[in-house]
Amino acid sequence: MSNEEKTKMVKNRRTKKNGKWTWENFSKRSVEDHREFKGWDFMLQLLISAMKTPYYSKGSYDGMFSDDTLKRMRQELRQRDRDLLVTMFLTGGRVSEVIMLHSGNFELMDDRIRVRNMPLLKRYKKIKDKVSVIQQVEKPGPGYQFMKWIDTMAWVKRTWITETLVKERQVFPIPMWEPFTNYLVNLVKKSKRGEGGYHWLFPSSHVRGRKELSGVEMWMADQFGLVKRDEKTKKVIEPYTRPWISETRAYQIVKMVSKPLVQEGKLTNLSTPAWNHLIRGQRASQCASQYGFFTPHLSRFFGWEGGWTSGRATTAQIYAGLSDEDLWEQMSKYRGRVESSKEKLEEILRREYSAN
Repeated sequence: MSNEEKTKMVKNRRTKKNGKWTWENFSKRSVEDHREFKGWDFMLQLLISAMKTPYYSKGSYDGMFSDDTLKRMRQELRQRDRDLLVTMFLTGGRVSEVIMLHSGNFELMDDRIRVRNMPLLKRYKKIKDKVSVIQQVEKPGPGYQFMKWIDTMAWVKRTWITETLVKERQVFPIPMWEPFTNYLVNLVKKSKRGEGGYHWLFPSSHVRGRKELSGVEMWMADQFGLVKRDEKTKKVIEPYTRPWISETRAYQIVKMVSKPLVQEGKLTNLSTPAWNHLIRGQRASQCASQYGFFTPHLSRFFGWEGGWTSGRATTAQIYAGLSDEDLWEQMSKYRGRVESSKEKLEEILRREYSAN
């Protein structure tokens, strides 16, 4: 562990083990420790590992399915994991945004993929504050301060009740000359019609029956017309199904795929499994390193705005914004830097996949 990582040790994280809540120490990881572009080999290793995940390991399902059925099921899950990693990197989206994508978000052209109406989750808006007061000897948990409250001493913690700010990213291009774009193209083409009439890229097998979800999932479900509410009370009147895989499952996939690589020392300067935001950070680093993107280009591509808390664009962004064609022209200038890697990397993947 690096010295920077050691300084980010945070005590008393509440976690559940064996059905009981306990407190433990943990190390906070940050993209700031991995600002440089690690090269296309970083993604290559993740995609190779994704096709080796031991789903339906032999022995656990003996007699339940035939070998051919197990092989097909295993292959489908591995391809889903690979396609999720590719989509996360190429779009540069947060995992919560990527899992909600459907084929209608993509326009396939000869030289590029145009991505439109991609969800953009802009942090949170404070609604009101909430104060928790506990009178006991021991500290209840992190964030509490022992102080005078009215006429007595107590542990006091102030938190905020928030709501998620949701927008849509402006149209942005993904060049066809980039490595691994063929997997995204095939994913869009083969996506099947699902809940709500949309062709979801990462459909869930979740069984219908839940009426309430938290935060952004319920907001997005309303936007897609997946929730039926009473016109007067606005309460959910029919069970709701989340049509895309959960954020938790996406996190598990990234960790599961990268963990063997860390143990074998195949991921540069990583002592812990990769995490979702690291992949997003690597896309930003790649755009800056290979396409010469500066702050205006990065802000336009990723949907970053001047005020994270307010969700408002700066004056400069309003009057001097870039279009997707401007991004395309900037990418085209440095096409050779990226295109030279495409054929070599995809040939390596073909060999690896045929061996498995």
